[in-house]
Parts: sequence; C-alpha cells; structure tokens
Amino acid sequence: MCGRYTLFTPEQVIEIKNIVKEAEERLRQRNSQNVRAHLVTDEIRPTNLAPVLFPHEGRLVSAAAFWGFTNHHEWENRKREAEGKAPLKPSAIFNTRDDKADKSPFWRDSFHKRRCVVPATGFWEWYHAAPVEPGQKMKDQGTKYLFSMPDSPILYIAGIWQNEIDEATGEKWPHFSMLTTDPSESVAEIHNRMPLVLLPDERDVWVGDDYKSLLLRPHLELDKKIA
Repeated sequence: MCGRYTLFTPEQVIEIKNIVKEAEERLRQRNSQNVRAHLVTDEIRPTNLAPVLFPHEGRLVSAAAFWGFTNHHEWENRKREAEGKAPLKPSAIFNTRDDKADKSPFWRDSFHKRRCVVPATGFWEWYHAAPVEPGQKMKDQGTKYLFSMPDSPILYIAGIWQNEIDEATGEKWPHFSMLTTDPSESVAEIHNRMPLVLLPDERDVWVGDDYKSLLLRPHLELDKKIA
C-alpha cells in the first residue's frame, strides 16, 4: 500500500507547476476557516491536503482534496458500546484495493461515480527484511524506496473521491483515496501492493466509462531507488 507520495521536484516542470498553481488558486477562492487547509507537495501523508485532478466540463481540473476517506467505525463502535468499551476514534482510509472497490459499500459508490487522478512525481514504499530465525520479528526499520515513472518527471495515480463535512467549520471538502492493485515486477520485490499508475493518455479513460479496462491491463513498470 502507498502511505507517502510527493509532488515536489527541484526542476521547473511546467505541468507540475500548473497543477499546483490551479489548486492553490481554487483554495484561495474558498477562503476556508479550516486550520488544515494548506497544500502539501513535498512528502504527502494521509490526512494532508494535496492537489488532485477532477473531471469537470470535459477536462481535468486541479483542486485541493484531503487524502483519506474518514472511517467512523460505526459498526465496530456499536459492538464496542454493547460491550462497554471505549469507541474507536475516526481514522483515514487512504488506499482502496481494486478487488474490494466494487464490492465494499464503503468504496462502491465512489468507484462507480466519483473517480479522480492523483498527480505525483513519485511514491515511497518501505522494504522490511523477513525474519531469518524462528520467532524473530520483521525489522522495525525498513529501507525506504522511491518509485517514479521512467523518463518522466510526473506520474498519475488512479483515485476515487467523496465529499465530507468538516465538523469544526461545517465546510464541505473532497476526500480521496488511491486505488491499489497487484504489483508489477519492479515493485513486487519491495511490496505486495502498488498504486494503479496511469499513463497520461489513460487519465481520461480512468474518469470515463471504460475505467474498468485499466484494472485488466499489465501494471506499469517503474524506476526505483533508495530514498
């Protein structure tokens, strides 16, 4: 699963600059009272606000969205209440498995009706060495790898989104989750899942009617290096 990604690049990449600029302008127009309403573009973590591409009037536009659907643990908390236990706090669910997106009520409506594209320059995964002796645990500190698109400063990730209400301000905000799938060969030796990475000409396919076809094609091979 992907728990960190970045949109930062030291080079002057016009495409990335325009994506960030458009999201920043839309964010200024909101005049939000949300204390978390500032864009993150370096090391983006779950619950951060980041630029996301949404379909609008036949094109993709950039706007700010929070990473992660809010899970209020309603079913679990009903059970915990009956058992006299303290309720679980809300948490951000930031990845969506491709084999569950069409089945789980938590994801299904967004998967069918609200798809988006997450721009990035790369994402990180951690490799944890397997135990070498019986009873030994996985190493706590793993090796951090950065995955990026070969011969391109930017990659695109398939996402889904939904609107949520910020309880502190009453404002409506889009929240997004990345779709994850089985890894391609370049990722498999590091992690057993990867984001569904899109080619530039597949962005419109993902937000269009033929989106499921992208789940069936071979997953893209990526460059990787120790971060």
